[in-house]
Amino acid sequence: MKACLSSVCLSVFSFVSILAISAIPAAAAAPPSPVTLAAGWKLQDVAKVPQSGAQVSSDGFDSGGWYTATVPGTVLTTLVNDHVYPEPLYGEDERPEIIPESLVHTSYWYRTVVRIPIAYTNRHVWLNFEGINYSAEVWVNGAQVGTIRGAFIRGVFDITAQVKPGRPAVVAVLVTPEPNPGVPHEHTWRAGVGQNGGITAVDGPTFLSTLGWDWLDAVRDRDTGIWQKVFLSATGPVVVKDPLVTTDLPLPRTDSSDVTVKTTDENVSDEPIDGVASLRCETLMSNAEQRRAVAARTLELAASLA
Repeated sequence: MKACLSSVCLSVFSFVSILAISAIPAAAAAPPSPVTLAAGWKLQDVAKVPQSGAQVSSDGFDSGGWYTATVPGTVLTTLVNDHVYPEPLYGEDERPEIIPESLVHTSYWYRTVVRIPIAYTNRHVWLNFEGINYSAEVWVNGAQVGTIRGAFIRGVFDITAQVKPGRPAVVAVLVTPEPNPGVPHEHTWRAGVGQNGGITAVDGPTFLSTLGWDWLDAVRDRDTGIWQKVFLSATGPVVVKDPLVTTDLPLPRTDSSDVTVKTTDENVSDEPIDGVASLRCETLMSNAEQRRAVAARTLELAASLA
């Protein structure tokens, strides 16, 4: 179901702050806080891990000898932090005879163990990835829960069936580099700096410079890895997705604005849900000397989700 609260007219000078958007049964409590998974990660080249994803993500798997992974971060970030390779931005350290091109031609396992908060009891538990370069298989406690393809694609996976609040859970992610890493031009006095970028634009223009630019040698792993935040979250049976807030000023006037809020509300349970979608807007006034709240209002919209 898509719920839209539109044309909400508010007096505004600087901006409108959306404090909370929720769509939950009236008697439900607010969801517990998210848990960021930034510590305890391990990394290993897939060529050194013959086991299946189900085995790597099992409780009894031995990750001894794996590198201590930096998350968020790239594969090369981890290998530099673990002193496998030197700092690539220093001197000639970026040369392929020092940091090899093979980094972008293999996949990597990331693995961690996390305790699911007891506060997540009787809620839907979600595993969230804000960015993996380039593609990934995601496993939790021996089961594959989903895939990601594209460095800027968010991965949000319902892992309620795989975990138990108060108990540890194993998360394993098989990360594969971009399919078109290109062949870099090595900067030398004789050969010059070559062209800027190249075929990597096919996989995503934002990482185009990792193939090499006039100011940068090739990044040997092309920024492969879990490069954005990973976190757990918990919700009730209704999930509010992708809120979009737009404003329409009746220029040249700036004393009011029509504010449109759109969200997608999804019922992830097996039963119909009747509830209330609540939106709190706070209007702020700003000048050279001060910023203070001048108005606040809460709007509610009845919703039925099948």
